[in-house]
Amino acid sequence: MSEGYEDKEWVVKGPHASMVITHPVELLEEKILSLLKSHREMRLSQIWLKCNCHLWEVSQALKRLKEKGLIEERAP
Repeated sequence: MSEGYEDKEWVVKGPHASMVITHPVELLEEKILSLLKSHREMRLSQIWLKCNCHLWEVSQALKRLKEKGLIEERAP
């Protein structure tokens, strides 16, 4: 059996266990609102690190909160 290029380079061929888990968007919205209440302003990367989830999940939750008028985005 021959060894492929991916095997030599240690490329992950499937998802990491932590990437299979997703979080309910409602819980992320609550967590984000709580973070913003205590920190007032945060960058996306700061929110993402605190939420311990996929970046797309944080982005989705932020979009929903913005559409509801609960948060606003400001230029740095």
